Amino acid sequence: MIHRIEIWPRDGFGDPHAEGVLAQARELGVDGVSAVRSARLFFVQGDLDNAQLQRLASELLADPVTERHTLDASDGSDAAAVVEVHRQPGVMDPVASSAEKAARDMALPIEAVTTGRRYEFDGQIDPSQRDLVTRRLLANPVIEDIYFEAYTPPEHPAGEYTLELKHVPIRELDDDGLTQLADDGDLFLNLTEMRAIQTYYRDQ
Repeated sequence: MIHRIEIWPRDGFGDPHAEGVLAQARELGVDGVSAVRSARLFFVQGDLDNAQLQRLASELLADPVTERHTLDASDGSDAAAVVEVHRQPGVMDPVASSAEKAARDMALPIEAVTTGRRYEFDGQIDPSQRDLVTRRLLANPVIEDIYFEAYTPPEHPAGEYTLELKHVPIRELDDDGLTQLADDGDLFLNLTEMRAIQTYYRDQ
């Protein structure tokens, strides 16, 4: 069974991570957002009862002074948009690994832990703006899964990675082709950077 634990900042302590997202969203031209909230997510697999989950959250995952936790998925009905970003199977997750080890040291029956982050946006943000902010600021789709509502995986995925080799004729691409390659591959590189890579391969 997968248990979902959300860790939120307590009122009055601020959320620097969410404030940074808000500032960057406005730099992208998404001016209708009035506030951003964020929570750290932990997905815990194991036969834990409510008391054990409360202990795990309060003693290990959350700072009791500055943070609060909930064992249920947030409603999010008051938010203009919700985005959740979860690590994909097989992706290194040092926070999850540390939480697993510490939980086992507490003698809790933990089988596995994965992590994610939840964002709630207030104000005005349409789906295209939400997608822009998600793609540019919140997630790397190469290693992360994106959801636009609360999502708890039904089971802890087994991480298997299969190499898929692709050949790209980068030496022959024009500027439009280089831009398309960067966009399709989620490379997060501008045209100048793509030209530099192309020049390298031409020289080779």
